[in-house]
Amino acid sequence: MDPLYDLSFIKWVFYRKHLVRELGIGLNMDHKNVIRLFGYTLDNTGENSSLIMPFYANGDAVAFIQDGTADRPRLVRDLLV
Repeated sequence: MDPLYDLSFIKWVFYRKHLVRELGIGLNMDHKNVIRLFGYTLDNTGENSSLIMPFYANGDAVAFIQDGTADRPRLVRDLLV
């Protein structure tokens, strides 16, 4: 099939353009409330990508809030600043 009319090819191109745009934003972002993005990787097929970010021992944000040790008022203040 002609790549110009192949819907999966069009979706792939759209995904790649979107990924490149978002990575550009993430790599240049520097804010205390945003997790640092170091880079990304693609697998050998080029179909799967992974973001490279620091590891946080408390896990994801939901787990951190739910475990009860988070200073919730401080977190809310930090979000408002």
